[in-house]
Amino acid sequence: MHLYVYTEEPIDFSIRQGNREEALKAISKVYSQEPRDKQIKFYDMKLAQHLEAQENAGEDTLWHALTDPNMRVSSYVSLVTALFNNLTGIGIIGIYSTAIFETISRSGATSRLTIKQDNTYIGYAGVVGALISLWTVSYFSRRAIFVGGHFFMGIFLLLSGYFIDAKKSEFTLLNVCLFIIAFNATQGTAFWIYAAEIVSSDAVMGLCMFQCMLCLITESMTCSFIMNSKIGVNGLFYILGCVQVVAFLILNVILKETKGLTQTEKK
Repeated sequence: MHLYVYTEEPIDFSIRQGNREEALKAISKVYSQEPRDKQIKFYDMKLAQHLEAQENAGEDTLWHALTDPNMRVSSYVSLVTALFNNLTGIGIIGIYSTAIFETISRSGATSRLTIKQDNTYIGYAGVVGALISLWTVSYFSRRAIFVGGHFFMGIFLLLSGYFIDAKKSEFTLLNVCLFIIAFNATQGTAFWIYAAEIVSSDAVMGLCMFQCMLCLITESMTCSFIMNSKIGVNGLFYILGCVQVVAFLILNVILKETKGLTQTEKK
């Protein structure tokens, strides 16, 4: 289960509602390192973009976003980034953490912790990663967050598979927790920021959300079968780790930096 807490209205929503002060307040928090005049300039650009979008509302279709020369690259990059976001395995661990550690225990691994305690540490890891993301999103470039995030997630997932083979449950838990922290501190949080920066089509954002839900449903329907097959829990972690390696290589090529660019340059 994912819990999102919004303490204030998002920037785009405030602009659409005509709430200038609320929008500037949100902008000052997201871009706290920028001087006030640049924050106001950013607001003016977002407002102009919103007014233009209203004039061209009939063109906000998925087909237009995927074929228009000015939009298609950012649309496809957003969809690929969303796909790798969903293939990290965070949903699998969230849904099947109990089954995963029960399977590890039945394999002969010993641990001083109960399965309930394992799940508690996993929950703590999610909170820690979310708190760290407040710092990573502000101080690291988008490329560093995404490419570096997949690199470290791949390492932690592969090590989890290794320690499952070695029947060392506590080291497995440690690497799973480090993976969750890495996800929440990088890709898990930054994706929605990055997608909003490069995509102006609601249809593409909707497709990203559909992709997320489809992956969760597919994972929930197939993961149990995979864990009980010859692939096993260890094989599942190896597969997820290899997917992160692929994501690291692909995003290192296609992902463009947006931090510090104007809104027009981002699109």
